[in-house]
Amino acid sequence: MGHRLTSKPNPADPNGICNAIANLDYALNTSASPEFSGVTLSGLTENALMYADGDGVLTSLSAATNGQLVIGSTGAAPSVAALTGTPNQINVTPGAGSITLSTPQDIDTAADVQFGSADITNTAAVGRLLAGSVT
Repeated sequence: MGHRLTSKPNPADPNGICNAIANLDYALNTSASPEFSGVTLSGLTENALMYADGDGVLTSLSAATNGQLVIGSTGAAPSVAALTGTPNQINVTPGAGSITLSTPQDIDTAADVQFGSADITNTAAVGRLLAGSVT
């Protein structure tokens, strides 16, 4: 009545575990997914995300540090990297489980925005702006 695996899966080979599950599913002639109380895989990086490489082998990325993201790369494995800002334009502040983007100064409608200099070539628009008629 019972079915058993004819070969023991190799814990170091994630494909071996997948194949063992597929063989068990075939032997039981069912499309139901087996339930496990726990599965241990070795050879993976602790606290890292996993992906299937080009051969379908389960692989882990390096563990991310504060503020890092998984970034795709067409035709290659994804990588873990941080966002970078642009000096004097966008600040990026990584945190535990967060990323904060900001500008070097407040730019809301009530802010007193300051610039080192401004080169204004459309004097007619500046005149309307100073007169308060620009919409």
